Amino acid sequence: MNSELLDKVYLLKESMINSDEYKELKKAELMMENDEEVQLLAYKKDMLIVEMEDKLKIYKKDHPEILKINKDIATIIEKMSQIESVKKYNEVYKKYSEIIDYINKEIFSI
Repeated sequence: MNSELLDKVYLLKESMINSDEYKELKKAELMMENDEEVQLLAYKKDMLIVEMEDKLKIYKKDHPEILKINKDIATIIEKMSQIESVKKYNEVYKKYSEIIDYINKEIFSI
C-alpha cells in the first residue's frame, strides 16, 4: 500500500482523536461509566439477559417467562435512557457518529 496514503490515514486518525468532539465523547463516556445508577441498571440488564439465554434453552421465544424478561429488560433500558449522563452520552455520540459517517461517505464515494 502507498506509504503516503497510510500517512494520511494516520493523520486523519490523530486529528479525530484530538478533536473536541472526540474529547467530549470520552468525557461523556467516563461520566456515564462512573454513574452508579447507570452501572446498577446495566448490571441488572446483563443479569436478565443471562437469565433469558438460559431460559431460551428450555422455552421458545413466545413463552410467558421469556416475554416477561424481555419486558423487564425494556423497562431497564427506558429507565437508563432517562438518566442525565446517558442522555448526554447519547447526544454527544450522535454528533460524533455524524462526523464519522460524513468521513466514510467522503472516503468511500470514489
